[in-house]
Amino acid sequence: KKAIKTVLSSRAGGTDVHHSLGQEHDNEDDAPTSDTLDAVGEDTHRIVTEELKRRQIWFTRTEVFAMIFALVFALCVFSMVYPSRFISLIANMAPTTNQAGRRSFLTQAVIFYSREVALNDFFTRLCINEATYDMKKYMQQLVEADLAITDGGALKITIGADGRSEEHSKLMYEPGCKWREHERRDVFKEDYVANEWDIEAHRRRKGRSSSDGGTSEGQATNCSSPIRPDASSQGLQYLFATFRDSVSAVMNKFGVDYWHGRIHDHEFFEQINFNNTLIGLERLRTDEDLRFIQQQYEGDLPLGWEEALEIFYNETHHFLARAQFEFLLFFIVYMIGLVGLFYILLFRRAITDAVGEGEKARAWAYRVPIHVLSSDDLKLVHTFFDMVEEGHVEADDNDFFHHGGPQERSRQ
Repeated sequence: KKAIKTVLSSRAGGTDVHHSLGQEHDNEDDAPTSDTLDAVGEDTHRIVTEELKRRQIWFTRTEVFAMIFALVFALCVFSMVYPSRFISLIANMAPTTNQAGRRSFLTQAVIFYSREVALNDFFTRLCINEATYDMKKYMQQLVEADLAITDGGALKITIGADGRSEEHSKLMYEPGCKWREHERRDVFKEDYVANEWDIEAHRRRKGRSSSDGGTSEGQATNCSSPIRPDASSQGLQYLFATFRDSVSAVMNKFGVDYWHGRIHDHEFFEQINFNNTLIGLERLRTDEDLRFIQQQYEGDLPLGWEEALEIFYNETHHFLARAQFEFLLFFIVYMIGLVGLFYILLFRRAITDAVGEGEKARAWAYRVPIHVLSSDDLKLVHTFFDMVEEGHVEADDNDFFHHGGPQERSRQ
């Protein structure tokens, strides 16, 4: 009502209302068809519409709804896209942990075949040709696995640990022997006699270290070892490089360069060459490269690989926990935006406002003096409410008034 008053006050002062509303019609088609109703001109309709929009409540405006919808949609997309960056990291951890576990197996295989190359006594039904070939093959696989883990780009590993894990880099490249600091079981034995570990001597020395105030189990220990003491104190990568050099030296000294395939003649292995066994045992006692390789059977290198594998397991758990937390966090933010901003702040208030406007229209209808209206005016009122009940309320008011008023619509 205030809007219409504003519009009418902007018209020419003192002009009759019916005349001012109907003066825009230039032909009979646009002329009013009833004595009680004039057709609304385009100019008047435009002014009224603009004034109504200017006075419209903010939470019923189309642009506000569009902005809030865009915000909620952006929250929905962001809550799915942003945490998904962990998917590639988690997928990368599967081949990483696989190759990290294989490093321990490959190291044990290389140690075993180096021993067979030194003995060459057919006790394990392996000739020196096959033992050398397998030793070289597993050593090559070990180098490839280590390179893929650290640098990536191979063996299905896309992201290397050097560019991803600071803890793994410290383990590999910083001086020290962190794998001894974190070991959970006592597997490092320093006494090596006749190709076997002297357990009793190691236990006696361990007892003396504890009684003398030395380091106990679970604490940081001395990084030295009986063979090449500096190899274990420069980081795991230096230790692995030393191990690789020792393997190459053993292959050059005791191995052979040719192999024509596995021997299937069982008679070839019916006897054991005990003379070679004695020669091989002497090599294991005296050759420093062989001693260093055999020392790693339960020494620092397998412990270092286990420590690296534990780091990768912890990384996987960390990525999974972070991804789950972020998915849950952003989903909660999205639901708060959907329910709080869109539903409660806009939609519910807009529906409440629409219901209030309907109550105003109902109150206006109750105030219409039906008993003083003419028959044509009464038909006008009844026709309007009949249209609402029949579902034509969405029809344009301008279309309603410009096509002959209620009488013409009633005939249609």
